[in-house]
Amino acid sequence: MDSSRPEAQGWFPALLDELLEGFQVIGPDLRYRYVNRVAAQHGRTTAQALLGHTMAECYPGIESTGMFALLRRCLTERTPHAMENEFVFPDGRKGVFELRMEPVPQGVCVLSIDVTHRKECDERLRAVEADLEASRRMDAIGQLAAGVAHDFKNLLSVILGTGAMALQRDGGPLAADVRNILDAARRATDLTRQLLACGRRQVLRPEVLDAARIVADIEPLLRAALGADIDLRVDAPSRTTPVAIDRGKFEQAIVNLVLNARDSMRGSGRVVIRVREVDPDPEFVAAHPDARAGRQIAVEVGDDGAGMDAATRARLFEPFFSTKTENGGTGLGLATVHGFIRQSGGSIVVASEPGRGTDVVIHLPIAPAGLAAGTPRDPAAAPSLQPSRPANESILLVEDDPHLAELATTILEQAGYAVTACANAGDALGQLALGTTFDLLITDLVMPGMSGAELVAHALQMRPQLRVLCTSGLPQDAMRRAAVWHGSVEFLEKPYLPDDLLAAVRRELSVTSPPR
Repeated sequence: MDSSRPEAQGWFPALLDELLEGFQVIGPDLRYRYVNRVAAQHGRTTAQALLGHTMAECYPGIESTGMFALLRRCLTERTPHAMENEFVFPDGRKGVFELRMEPVPQGVCVLSIDVTHRKECDERLRAVEADLEASRRMDAIGQLAAGVAHDFKNLLSVILGTGAMALQRDGGPLAADVRNILDAARRATDLTRQLLACGRRQVLRPEVLDAARIVADIEPLLRAALGADIDLRVDAPSRTTPVAIDRGKFEQAIVNLVLNARDSMRGSGRVVIRVREVDPDPEFVAAHPDARAGRQIAVEVGDDGAGMDAATRARLFEPFFSTKTENGGTGLGLATVHGFIRQSGGSIVVASEPGRGTDVVIHLPIAPAGLAAGTPRDPAAAPSLQPSRPANESILLVEDDPHLAELATTILEQAGYAVTACANAGDALGQLALGTTFDLLITDLVMPGMSGAELVAHALQMRPQLRVLCTSGLPQDAMRRAAVWHGSVEFLEKPYLPDDLLAAVRRELSVTSPPR
């Protein structure tokens, strides 16, 4: 467009400057003939800096782009074209533009619309949708695992218990076969627990703890696991605001992340663990469905290993997905980490690119005010794990699985306890109503009809001094409520061995009941 023409000197350029779209004219010599205000903004420059100069002079390297090739076609073929173009500016920033090129007598008219923000929003939306889909898959796995875990753990309890008793009775030629059965049952137990962890259905025993202190405590273990060729650096304050977390499972989560970092390296490299207090901004929370606002403790495990592409990142926390082709794992390690962190009220974010290493950041909510730091009662530390033979102690056993009820009754009676077994909560309440004296109630929490949690509530109303031991393969809400009543209800996770059952019974009977 010739700026000497009258129409170009008056209202027409002013009108073009008011357009919301970029408007520019490029001559046959590839020089800028006209650039409106918005087009100059799109180019991160001014119209004066462009006019009269070639495109190559203004933007070195533009001649190798698809946009430049299409513009030349428009000049030579005199046909309109449209495209979406990602442009990298000299300062390294990127912009995405929708371009429409129209041949005009003066050369080519280029209309541009900046869609960078829209593309970024679309990308964030896709990421959020992918996270939600992954969360739905994990929920489905959790529901499936929860649906079968109760019955499956009952079966495993019978297998483990019967096998253990068989070994005690007979050390003959079948002992090796029985041990193989027990080993297989234990592996099945571990697999069930991992699946429950993936679906955020595992049993957790949270404590109010300092995450930085935990990392410091396991640092020697991590260094030994990494070996001499991998440098471990820990960047953490001496103290952080406490979080409510299951210590053992949190330690295992950190170990899993560090081992995963080690496996991504080729013999040598660096792993960095950072612990700090953060307050995620609204943009971060909006971009990550699992994230929450407010003060949190961030635990980051970073490495300079091989990194991951987008496809691998998208599947990283899927159960049974593994990148380890040689001597690979089960593919449940990171899935259990993800499930544990989510179940603990936290979130986990991964940043990684091929050749640039990986950063995994765990966000844990600050423990609510009023929760005192300290360690809850540790069942393993309770006295009398191998007690003297019980005298005149009576147990009311409530278990709807007949095989497990028979096994538990046998175990307890052989240990000297008097056992009354009931198949449901109604029968158990009937026994209590008869006035029969019981020192301990053992009840499954997941039963048809009245649940174990409801049974415990009624039983404690009838017998406030009654000791209670709850069993279950699931950490359902009802189980969690029952397990914390006045801090006086013991919980035994299924499947259990005979020694586990006897130890839990002895612990509960050894505790002096406070007035309820």
